[in-house]
Amino acid sequence: MHRDVIRYVSLCTDCARSKTPCTPPADLSFFHSDLVDSTMVTTNDTSALVPSSSNCTNLYDHSGWARVFLPTVYFVIFVAGLLGNMLALHVIWPNTKKINSTTLYSANLVVSDILFSLTLPLRVLYYALGFHWPLGEALCKASALLFYLNVYAGVNFMTCLSVDRFVAVVLPLRFACLRQVRTVRYVCAGVWALVLAQTLTLLGMPMSHKESDGWVTCMEYPSLEHVEGLPIILICAVLLGYGLPLVTILACYSALCFKLRLLARTNQLTERSGRSRKAIGVICCVILVYVVCYSPYHIDLLQYMVRKLHYEPDCAELHAFQISLHITVCLMNLNSCLDPFIYFFACKGYKKKMLKLLRRQISTSFSSAARTSPEGSSRDVIGHDKIQMNSLLIMEQSPLVVKFEDQLPLLFRTASLVFYSIIFCVGLAVNLTALWVFTLTTKRRNSVTIYMINVAVVDLIFILLLPFRMIYYSKNYWPFGDLFCRVNAALTIVYPCLALWLFALISADRYVAIVQPRHSKVLKNVPKALLSCAGVWVMTLGSAAPLLFHDEDPDAPSNHTTCLKMHDIVYLRRDNPVHFVRLGFFFLLPMFIMVGCYMVIVNNLVHGRMSKLKPNVKKKSVRIIMTLIVQVLVCFVPFHICFVFLLLEQSRQDYSTWGAFTTFLMNMSTVLDIILYYIVSKQFQDRVISVILYRNYLRSVRRKSRHTTSVRSLSNLTSAMI
Repeated sequence: MHRDVIRYVSLCTDCARSKTPCTPPADLSFFHSDLVDSTMVTTNDTSALVPSSSNCTNLYDHSGWARVFLPTVYFVIFVAGLLGNMLALHVIWPNTKKINSTTLYSANLVVSDILFSLTLPLRVLYYALGFHWPLGEALCKASALLFYLNVYAGVNFMTCLSVDRFVAVVLPLRFACLRQVRTVRYVCAGVWALVLAQTLTLLGMPMSHKESDGWVTCMEYPSLEHVEGLPIILICAVLLGYGLPLVTILACYSALCFKLRLLARTNQLTERSGRSRKAIGVICCVILVYVVCYSPYHIDLLQYMVRKLHYEPDCAELHAFQISLHITVCLMNLNSCLDPFIYFFACKGYKKKMLKLLRRQISTSFSSAARTSPEGSSRDVIGHDKIQMNSLLIMEQSPLVVKFEDQLPLLFRTASLVFYSIIFCVGLAVNLTALWVFTLTTKRRNSVTIYMINVAVVDLIFILLLPFRMIYYSKNYWPFGDLFCRVNAALTIVYPCLALWLFALISADRYVAIVQPRHSKVLKNVPKALLSCAGVWVMTLGSAAPLLFHDEDPDAPSNHTTCLKMHDIVYLRRDNPVHFVRLGFFFLLPMFIMVGCYMVIVNNLVHGRMSKLKPNVKKKSVRIIMTLIVQVLVCFVPFHICFVFLLLEQSRQDYSTWGAFTTFLMNMSTVLDIILYYIVSKQFQDRVISVILYRNYLRSVRRKSRHTTSVRSLSNLTSAMI
């Protein structure tokens, strides 16, 4: 049989080469007739021969991880891009009278980035819903229009900036007219007209597409495959919109670097000042940002369109291209939040404005430290530490009474993914910074520093577990095994217990420092703080250890593909006495300690029993303490009240809206704490800024030390003369 097949294939190959009809011998006629019949049957279904996006059902199989990864990245891009570009616009706008060609191009680039950033919340919602667009065709077209406007306006204005720099350095006299403000305005208007002409055609195309399962996608490539001549259109767009600007930028900046190096060789002062090296560094950064952000997307698009001209890619190739598009588009959008960093190093006005804002905070801290006594400044740190400690008390387990045999409500899962993504990004950055500041940059550690390090460690442990929870909510499936589920459930309970007791220790420490300052040296030393923290860790871990060896396993019927143990309010109901003991010892007792300490502190401050404190410091301390108490009562108390009611409840309901709301309310304290400590207390912010701007910090200290030394020497000279 195999020999017959080989003979038949070779015969058909020869016939195809000679373009003659294939007439097999008699011994192969049965094989030929069967093959022809099967071919006629298969050719009737043309969709089997020509795969299209409508026949591919796996194009969005990656929505499980994409609905977590993409909203997180786009949220970071939205925050960083909007804040950075708004600051750039704030720097450029007051100086419109002194505007030049470079500033004008940069202003247009900033406007483009801001317009794009305003559409990112819609993309976050779209990806968080699993590639579902519920906002209609009009908003889909508007977001697509602003997206492509930003892409190609950014490319064109970066090209204009490179040509402007080339003319300013290499040909300053011959083409000086090109750098006049009036000419540049015409160029900017022409760029916007060109970009609008390229992108307005999108308004005539349907940008949203209803899939077979009822979901509506927006701005996805498979919905555009029906456009005639699409490969040719996109290849031309890549060559004109990306290739030509790339060649222009590389040519201009190469000539510019060559000119700068030549000037540095001929002028020793220029070389010693380092200006040429700085300019070359900025040029390299601009080229790097352009290549890293724009190249992957356009190269990916180009290679797929070239393949599409030669043959029709199958569903596997289309799915791979779809995944690569989502990643490369995300990388390309990163350009909008990288532009402010280029402004910082390239634009003197932007850099001066940012440094001025940062130095203003440091100078405020220095001036307040100079006006207050050492005790007052330490008490100010106390108020800050309480704020920072409260900002780290952010999350606990969710008091959700759920049956994971049935899926959680889609609204809750979507809201949880978006919410925990934001909490993960903000909390991770803040607590890593806190750990870095208190462990590496604080030279003289005290008891508060030890407590803050422990709070940051506890907070980071819980935050690092959030990605596993987000994957669980995304897939409604636990792929990490039973052991890790038990560890995750135990650590979920350990976190609030540790955080609240550390909160109580810091409150007691502040009480001793403010109300009983005579005993501060005995009670507020580092060894005793370490011993207290070790006791809290041992006590809390010991109370949570039985959860690792629980007999009844609610995940056993599902073969450990669920992790119901994370939601122990229902599934450990037989251990309700244990939960009530934990609630009393790890919530009520720390709360009583905190409230008692703060009431005594506020009472002493109000009645003027601490005359050494300045009025401003006293007012600030009262404000901090009262704000913290209100925040704890609003954010943390509702969660634990809900916890008690769900423990006492006998019915097994599928979902608790109250539990979900109180959990989100408590977790929202992370963002509220960050806003609170930036508004009320500047101490931690000053520490971070002093680390980031360490050189400026040292310069200011040196200037003050020189001034103090000169004043002292002058006074000594005067006394000697007398």
